Amino acid sequence: MGHLVLEDVLWISDSPTAPGDTLADLARLDLILDLDALKDKDARVESLHLDVRSIDIPAIAIATVPPTEDIAAEAVADSLSPASEPAEIPYLRPGSLPGLPSSALSQIELEVARIRVTPDLTVRDLAFQGNFEGRSGRPA
Repeated sequence: MGHLVLEDVLWISDSPTAPGDTLADLARLDLILDLDALKDKDARVESLHLDVRSIDIPAIAIATVPPTEDIAAEAVADSLSPASEPAEIPYLRPGSLPGLPSSALSQIELEVARIRVTPDLTVRDLAFQGNFEGRSGRPA
């Protein structure tokens, strides 16, 4: 198993359009990975716990667009839209769901105090628990 814990992570924008804006403020990220699953070309997360104070999805989209002189609002809107084709992860084998690599998440707990989803939609006090099974040869 691999275990990663991060506490009090603050991501501040250095974008010229919004310098100093807080993009994400994580109280804690606790991730446990099954590294042995990689031998079978699977990605298996035993446990993922995220405690998020705030996250700003539109600001992250703007901050991560490569700087050019002709950044248009359409480019930001496109970055928030799902891709027509999912990105391929070369090392992992295909999973049981089309377009996703062989992966599983045994336990996820997500607590978010504030998430700005779009410029006009902010969600507060979100809590989510769940799991996901999408490894190759397993029912989805």
